[in-house]
Amino acid sequence: MKTYQKIHRSCQRLNSSEICEKQSECTWCISVTNPSICVSNNEIKSIPTSVFICDAFHTSQQIMSSLLFSLSPPHNYCAPKNYNEIIYLSSLFIYELQEENGDTIENALHHLADLIVYLSQCSDYDLTEEIRSNIEFSLNILRNPKQIYYNAGNEIKINGIELYNEITDLIKSKELNDFVLFGRNIGNIIKKIFNSLKNNKEKINLTKNENLKSVSSSSNSNNNNEEKKKEVSEILDQNLLHISKESSNNQNKNDESSLSQQIVSEALEGIFDMAIANFDIPPISECISKEKSEIILTHLNTAIDLLSQDQLVNYLSGLEEFSLIFKSLSEEISHCKKFSATHSRILLNLSKKLEDPHDVEYNEGRIFKINNTELRHDIVSAVGDWHRRMWGGFGFKFGIALAKLTQAGEVKILKEISHQRK
Repeated sequence: MKTYQKIHRSCQRLNSSEICEKQSECTWCISVTNPSICVSNNEIKSIPTSVFICDAFHTSQQIMSSLLFSLSPPHNYCAPKNYNEIIYLSSLFIYELQEENGDTIENALHHLADLIVYLSQCSDYDLTEEIRSNIEFSLNILRNPKQIYYNAGNEIKINGIELYNEITDLIKSKELNDFVLFGRNIGNIIKKIFNSLKNNKEKINLTKNENLKSVSSSSNSNNNNEEKKKEVSEILDQNLLHISKESSNNQNKNDESSLSQQIVSEALEGIFDMAIANFDIPPISECISKEKSEIILTHLNTAIDLLSQDQLVNYLSGLEEFSLIFKSLSEEISHCKKFSATHSRILLNLSKKLEDPHDVEYNEGRIFKINNTELRHDIVSAVGDWHRRMWGGFGFKFGIALAKLTQAGEVKILKEISHQRK
């Protein structure tokens, strides 16, 4: 695919959004099919809008303000802080949809859910409890669809909810660069999902009422009619409550637990694949319980939150969280026949390397070095994959950072291989 490199030299050399946006004469242009680039303001008009979005700040405001208005009128203004991330997720969402297969549709739904979460940055307005509930329910459906039915050019159903027209409208609004309409169409998807739940609840209530009427009619001749009706009503209520709550709670617990195990397995196996040489690593999931996975995931989320803040104290604290993870894993796998004592020793060595790093060099937005080894680029890239729910990609990229950092013979040193893996 053609790459657009006719860029003013003073802007071209700036290869990160943070540095580019600090220059008044430069603008950062985001793409998911080409490397994002820094261009001079005079050249923005020559950049193809089908490939790049160059005004992330205002475009993200259009998307999120329109989405907010769609869900909670008359509120119609939102200025999110993470505007570059919002634009990247929007572009990635559309790109995945245009690939037109079931797997990429599921990925696209995850990106859409991540995008909707940024409504929390519309701090000027407090959404009502009902709207928050609607959003949370929709996010759960998008992130954990039980069923995806896809018929190219005709149907897209998520858990039986037909969304083809809404998704088609969303793609068209992006192609037209109408980002106000784009945000509104996202709101239409949320409302369509929630309304399907509301309709299902109404059907349950209707069935319940019809059953009560039937019981009432058949027991008119009985002197204990009112008592019978009350008894049947209580039974129905209890059954409905039991079915809805128990099955929902159990399903949610199972889903969350399985998802935790999947995330932890993909992330850690990616790390070990890149960082540890000469040793085959068995699947982590075979030796770590779901309960342990949930504990590790808590530490992972804490570490990612710290690393996302791009400050020296947070980088060091984030690495310390990984030190705790590797130490805990070292103890855990020592009781598993699938792993050897060598595996346990390597993890303990990684833990010690991260626990108290020496010779640290830091320059905000540019450099984070330990023992003269530059790690910031790999860490920022890895964190980006985590936020995009690309757990394996996160693991590979963070593993690269560990491989560069660790100088032991048990660990391979990888320098320029990030372009080979995604």
